[in-house]
Amino acid sequence: MDKRAVSKKTWSLVARMRLGLLLLFIPVLMLGGIYYLHMERSLQNELQQRLLATNHQLRHVFIEPYLHEMERQFTLIYDQVQVADISGPRLHNTETYLKEWQLYKGVMADLVYIYIGTAKRQMLIYPAWQADANFDPRVRPWYQLASQHVGKMVWTEPYYDYTNGNLVIALARALTDKEGKVRGVFAMDAILAPFSAQLNRQLGDGYQMVVNQSGKVLAHPDPSRLLKPMTHP
Repeated sequence: MDKRAVSKKTWSLVARMRLGLLLLFIPVLMLGGIYYLHMERSLQNELQQRLLATNHQLRHVFIEPYLHEMERQFTLIYDQVQVADISGPRLHNTETYLKEWQLYKGVMADLVYIYIGTAKRQMLIYPAWQADANFDPRVRPWYQLASQHVGKMVWTEPYYDYTNGNLVIALARALTDKEGKVRGVFAMDAILAPFSAQLNRQLGDGYQMVVNQSGKVLAHPDPSRLLKPMTHP
């Protein structure tokens, strides 16, 4: 018998056995791949649900009550302002207002300033702050925004208070006379740093952030990220 023929037949048998083993493993590999994809998607969905649950909890337990309390306190202070006191050439009852604002600021630690800007370019503010001769409250964003939404509280875009080096956001509302004419705007500034700290308390390696409708980061554990567009919209 020809040795080459025997070798060929022997090699053909070994090749067939290898091919058979490979074919047996293909379903196993396919099932393993399908199982891996299933587990990956299941873990992703579980993680997503946990994150959503955490976000909803923070929203209902902390964020909404925080903003509601801020707006409630704002309304209490706003309702005490008499339009007649800020409509004339001189401000009236300023000492009374400043004493009341001092008490409110002592209770609300996140407040920076409580103030009124009038249509006659006057300012009443606590704590005391000396504006330069060219300062005009009527051109400030909080004044213009409130004047455009008479009868409503408005939140401004966040901005840096370079006097204290804090990122702040203002809540404002126009003060109008009986004819509906804007005589001034009442506002208060709140710092966002304590908000970020409270928001990210006890989250381990994770973090939470607040982003406004324009995509700017308002609260974040990393101060360098504030006021910048979020990395991955």
